[in-house]
Amino acid sequence: MESLAVSVGASPLSLTHHRITPTVIGLIVLFTLLVGPSEILALLRLKHLLADSRTATSYDAYQSAVVITNFLLLVNFAVNFVLCTLPRYTQRI
Repeated sequence: MESLAVSVGASPLSLTHHRITPTVIGLIVLFTLLVGPSEILALLRLKHLLADSRTATSYDAYQSAVVITNFLLLVNFAVNFVLCTLPRYTQRI
């Protein structure tokens, strides 16, 4: 791939730019998938609090969803931490 870029006259800066772009796209996708459910649950919380027909079953389901979305947030923070502490790895992608 590098020889192809050199043959068409691409500068080293543009090669770095194309290497970083998949990383940024990956971070955006991971953020959306891992943080999005938590925000949707926060919106549903308002509906749940305002509903008059709250039952023990709906409360248990809501608490289970909270635990799952908290785990997804934890995974997001862990991925971000790893990517921030390994800048050499992210520059090679």
